[in-house]
Amino acid sequence: TLGLDDLNKLNVEIDSTIISEILSLETTEALDVIIYDLQGRVVLKQRLDVGHQQINMSDLSSQVYLMHFQNNRGVSYTAKVVVK
Repeated sequence: TLGLDDLNKLNVEIDSTIISEILSLETTEALDVIIYDLQGRVVLKQRLDVGHQQINMSDLSSQVYLMHFQNNRGVSYTAKVVVK
């Protein structure tokens, strides 16, 4: 099962999971992120570098999305994000 400890293993901290346009997060390691809609379609793929990162989600419609983070060691975490 997924939990908060899994997120800490990836060294990523999401500022807020309820957003309108920009998702802000902080990471201490490079990560790949894939964002899915609830139908399972990939709506965004991005490589995140170390430090403060912003993901522009203004092109996405208002709904819940799943964010799948993965580092180069294969450790992954999935979080829900609500776009208003």
